[in-house]
Amino acid sequence: MKPVANAWLPLGILLLLAGLTFWLMRIVEVKQPQPDKKRHDPDMIVENFTARQLGLDGGERYTITARKMLHFPDDDSTLLDGVQFSAKEKNDAPLQVTSERAKLTGKADEIFFLDRVQIVRDPFQGYQRLVGDTTYFHVIPDLGIGKTDQPISLREGDNVMTAEGMEINNKTRIAILSTVKASYHAPKR
Repeated sequence: MKPVANAWLPLGILLLLAGLTFWLMRIVEVKQPQPDKKRHDPDMIVENFTARQLGLDGGERYTITARKMLHFPDDDSTLLDGVQFSAKEKNDAPLQVTSERAKLTGKADEIFFLDRVQIVRDPFQGYQRLVGDTTYFHVIPDLGIGKTDQPISLREGDNVMTAEGMEINNKTRIAILSTVKASYHAPKR
C-alpha cells in the first residue's frame, strides 16, 4: 500500500496548495468601489456662460447668460447662478427675465427661474415699461410662453397689479392672470 499512498501524496499536496491559494485570493480580494448612484456631482462648470439661439432668418431669438453654469450628468440637468434671459419676437421689445438661480431641463428647452425673479418688457408701440416680480417663473422659449403659479406683482407706469399666478405668451402678447388686484390710473390727455 505504500506505493499507492506515495502516488497520491503529490496530488494531495497540489490540491491543498490550490485550495489555500483560492482561500487567500478571496480574503485579500480588493473590491472595486461601485459608483454611488445617489451622488449629484457636476461634470462641467462654466464661468461667465452665454448661449444664444438664432432663428431661421439668422436673427437672434433669445440669449441666456449666467455668472456660473453647472451641468449634472446623473439627471442631465443644468443649474445657473446670476441668470439673465432675453427673448425677442419680431416687431416687439425684448422680454427680459433675471433671477438669482435657474434650472434648465436636459434638452434646454425649458427654463425654471428661481429666487427674486424679475420680468421686464421695455416700452414699445404705446405701451409703457412693464416690470414683474415673483419667486418662480417657468419659460418655454420656443413657444414664447412664460408662467408662474406663485404671487406676482406687475407695474406698468403708475398702474400696479398683483396676481396669484400668470401665464404670458410673448408671441401673441396675451397674458392670463388669476386672482387679480389692480390699481389703474387713466393716462393724462
